[in-house]
Amino acid sequence: MPYNRKAADTLGTSYQTAIDNNNGGNFGPSLIKFPQGTKAYKFDPALAGKEQFINILPWAIETDKHPRVAKGQAKIGDNDFMLDLYTHYVDGVLKGSCVCMAQTYGDVCPFEQETEGQNLGAAKRRTIFWVQPCDRNGKPTGDGAPMILNVSHYAFTKLLLEEADIQGRDQGLGGSIPFANPDKGYVVGFRFAMESSGGAQKYAQIKRVDFYERRDPIPDTLLSSIPALDSLIEIPTREAIHAALYGKGSTSSATDAEASTESTEDQAQDTGSVAPEETF
Repeated sequence: MPYNRKAADTLGTSYQTAIDNNNGGNFGPSLIKFPQGTKAYKFDPALAGKEQFINILPWAIETDKHPRVAKGQAKIGDNDFMLDLYTHYVDGVLKGSCVCMAQTYGDVCPFEQETEGQNLGAAKRRTIFWVQPCDRNGKPTGDGAPMILNVSHYAFTKLLLEEADIQGRDQGLGGSIPFANPDKGYVVGFRFAMESSGGAQKYAQIKRVDFYERRDPIPDTLLSSIPALDSLIEIPTREAIHAALYGKGSTSSATDAEASTESTEDQAQDTGSVAPEETF
């Protein structure tokens, strides 16, 4: 569902809820079933330390699969700009990721059922955005096509929301900077560094966020081209999780040595990559 200009005020609730919650290939099971041809926004290590600019694009909630709807924090038709999900990584016969139903929705999690008794670590918190690379004034760069940013909450989103809240209050706005508002929003400028958690794998860690007034509104043609992210969420079934871990038709269970949900990508937070085309 495209961004609803008649419900523009609901985007402000999205900012506040996000701030309130802020402290808290072939792939197998998937978080999101992306449209064919969706491109991923990735952090290029060659650009570390250099300011990058993106427009964060809003959309209107379509389904009760949206976590905030499930928690009574929003309703269908409200505007939003990101998904805040807890996820498990699957490293079995197939590799991929799935929504943690327990931490995201408070429901029984089929992944945790299938891996009960194994020491696989806690679910990881991720946030997913529609973004558009642009210059400091908001003018699109490249082909201007919307992209998916699928990133660790702690590597990117936590500082984004903190700075939007702090800078908005410093500017006397009475709340967060409305960066995702398509009419009077702001370009997000950020700098990142490539860091390591001790291994060879490096990840992009955001270090600074600034906001710049966007010169022109985001056009309706662009907003209407992006699906509501909640409508794309894949709710995992126990059968699909079992098949991804052990193979279709298998009745066996994995041992601690046979399966791990913490990929090196998320052990090192991650670089913002995503697989748009998935098999589940």
